[in-house]
Amino acid sequence: MSREVEALRRQAYACHIMGSPLYGAILDRCAAGEDDAAVLSLLSSRPDSEDLTEAAIPLRLMATVHRLALEGRAPALASAYPSCGGDGKLEVAWPAFVSAVQDHQETIQDELDHQLQTNEIGRAAALLGGFLFIVSRLRMPLRLLEIGASAGLTLRWDNFRYEARSWSWGEPESLVRLTDNFKSDVLPFPPDMRVEVTERLGCDVSPIDPTDEEGRRRLLSFVWPDQTERIARLAAACEVARTIGATVERANGSDWLEGQLRTACRGVVSVVFHSVVVQYLTPDDRRQLERVLDEGGARATSDAPLAYLSLEPRNGRGWLSLRMWPGNQQFDLAQSSMHGRDVEWLQ
Repeated sequence: MSREVEALRRQAYACHIMGSPLYGAILDRCAAGEDDAAVLSLLSSRPDSEDLTEAAIPLRLMATVHRLALEGRAPALASAYPSCGGDGKLEVAWPAFVSAVQDHQETIQDELDHQLQTNEIGRAAALLGGFLFIVSRLRMPLRLLEIGASAGLTLRWDNFRYEARSWSWGEPESLVRLTDNFKSDVLPFPPDMRVEVTERLGCDVSPIDPTDEEGRRRLLSFVWPDQTERIARLAAACEVARTIGATVERANGSDWLEGQLRTACRGVVSVVFHSVVVQYLTPDDRRQLERVLDEGGARATSDAPLAYLSLEPRNGRGWLSLRMWPGNQQFDLAQSSMHGRDVEWLQ
């Protein structure tokens, strides 16, 4: 099996089990070469040293084609994709997808060099437990520092509404409502716990403005087109971003973070966080991030503490882990799906 076929089959399987039968079926057909190998040809042009699965190249391609539909440049595909008002029938979507790939080879080729930016708002449901854990321990306001923030939508997490069967937290009137994400019936923190956020800062190598139409379409292109609930939630989060400010700088994560942690911010907890970002970092970037965190932790004090919250894949699940300084305490707080569903608290 070629690496291109393997990458397509793996991504097809992931889409099937994560609730996108349309993408799963399209990717299955691409892996079989039913599109006259148009997709296989695009993937084979990538460097031999690149891990196509790790770099999410099949999803980069799918996102580019999705954006063509959203922008009206692939009208036949738009008429099939539910994100554009279509009914999602494979027999309509498949030939339109093939035509879009064949007609826009150069555009797709160029876009494969751009990182995938999946702003999955559902992950805020898992991150919630980490932020509340920090506040319950330290009783201090939060200074948010997000790495790989993209559009900075999860920097507004405290302006979303979270609801389970026996508890709720957050803004009752929020446009963003996470109501079916929790496996745990009990919230291990007081449901009336108040959180104060003093700053919302982030960085990304290619930040997106969620408040303009071009940025919004780009964000929507990363969502799988038959997952209309995710699409509606993302659109709602873009509306929240219009009223709740956040600053996302174009920068390398570890370099940016080093500058942010160089000066102590007293009276607040500096919370460094990210979700499904590490796989896109080079080994050198990962080592540098670890060094910056260790050095920042060594400088942390009781009146200027540091926390590091990460939601990253481990054994096929998302694991929410936390480190806190001073003291370098470490906790595994929750498990969830990679899209922030079936959140189960571990503390």
